[in-house]
Amino acid sequence: MSGDGDVSVIVGASSGVGRSLALALAREGRRVGLVGRSEERLSRVAREVTMFGGEPLVALSDVRDPASIRAALAQITLRGWHVETAFLSSGITEGTDLQNFSAAALDAILQTNVVGVANWLEALQPLLRAQPGGGTVAVLSSLSARRAVPGGSANYSASKAAVSQLCDGLRAPWARQGIRLVTVEFGFVRTPMTARMERLPLLMEPEDAAGAILDGLRRGQPVIRFPRLAALTMNALRLLPAGWLDRLYRGSDPGVETPHGPGNELPGYSSGAESPSGAEE
Repeated sequence: MSGDGDVSVIVGASSGVGRSLALALAREGRRVGLVGRSEERLSRVAREVTMFGGEPLVALSDVRDPASIRAALAQITLRGWHVETAFLSSGITEGTDLQNFSAAALDAILQTNVVGVANWLEALQPLLRAQPGGGTVAVLSSLSARRAVPGGSANYSASKAAVSQLCDGLRAPWARQGIRLVTVEFGFVRTPMTARMERLPLLMEPEDAAGAILDGLRRGQPVIRFPRLAALTMNALRLLPAGWLDRLYRGSDPGVETPHGPGNELPGYSSGAESPSGAEE
């Protein structure tokens, strides 16, 4: 159970799964630190947190700006609050241009999805290590980290694979320091970021995703993957030889319009795959 001075920090709390996590924790009467770039949106979520019985604190920060991260954490800890859990749920994506690949477009995604996570991990490690009892960091990744599907989600999948691998490498060493690092890999969630996408298999509601994350944390899972069928599918795809996926891609409809012009897509996948967290940085 949480102590009287505990707070859960949610990075990317203004929408999507981040917002749903905040409201789920509010229903339990928790303190919630709401972190993001949009003061207007965060203030709206803060009012909802209060309405559901929680105690909110809004802190503005950009994941690409380490100074703003340190300032946000200072704003929270100056209250005398103990950071019990930090949820790193911010993320962006743009469909990969398959006709004219752009390193700059990839770099933009990596700066938020990978370096942004690393910036928060750097700031959280000394804080949680110094706290009595340590703390937990839940990093929201994606099932696409398991196996990149040929097509326009290549950049996004690359960023999430990097995040998941980073967490895998840090998990055991950080546990020795009293920090529990949890990776959350999940599929498509109904958010503003996925509203314009088509053919989203096993689409979940953000409230259900938030519930699955909190349940996995309470069960002590080091890696939380859901929905189950999507996770099993991605496990199966990992076992397929690369040539098989390539042939499936080449055999799909070459006339399908993607956000970056005509190009093949595997059935059930969109070339403009959005962040499942649906959160803004």
